[in-house]
Amino acid sequence: MSEITRRDFLAMGGKTVVAGGLILTIPKALYDPRWRGAAAALAPSDVQATFTALVEAVTTVADEKAAAWIIAEFDKALPPLPEGSPSSAVAAVLDSYTVKGGYGATFSSADPDARRSVLGDMVKDPTPDIRQIANQILPFASFTHWSDATLDAPATVGGPRLPQWDEVAWPGPAHSYLDTYRDGGPHRFHPK
Repeated sequence: MSEITRRDFLAMGGKTVVAGGLILTIPKALYDPRWRGAAAALAPSDVQATFTALVEAVTTVADEKAAAWIIAEFDKALPPLPEGSPSSAVAAVLDSYTVKGGYGATFSSADPDARRSVLGDMVKDPTPDIRQIANQILPFASFTHWSDATLDAPATVGGPRLPQWDEVAWPGPAHSYLDTYRDGGPHRFHPK
């Protein structure tokens, strides 16, 4: 059996958040014909812009790499749609709630305060599927921006860093964390 790197562990954690929701229920709203049709009409660049705007609404930083990682993880974790992709259906839902709330024509074109209002509207929506979608995308946006998931190589002591770590004075992986995972960490987990 091969060892699992810290990056693999982060990706599995991201999938687990979504997969945890899938075990309970798949957000049926994503498979509704109106979202599927809207999803099919979105270009990949539109989906990317929507998820970049999502990350910015949550973290205040338009992190395109984080957005691309979220799109890839959602599309791997959720069952495919007949038209479009699961991430394009999420983008269609965000666009629809932007229009519904009178915040703009698309989620990505709305200002950051309006985007946060859209997310607030979705979290308070009476439809459980819409709340589930909101409650899955919010932590993904934060987690991905602050984790090393978007680095070209996993974070190591003295290795690559994210600029946002300096903003909060986070030193990155500590020497002690390497020992922790070797000696008492998850089975087969070994940061490299």
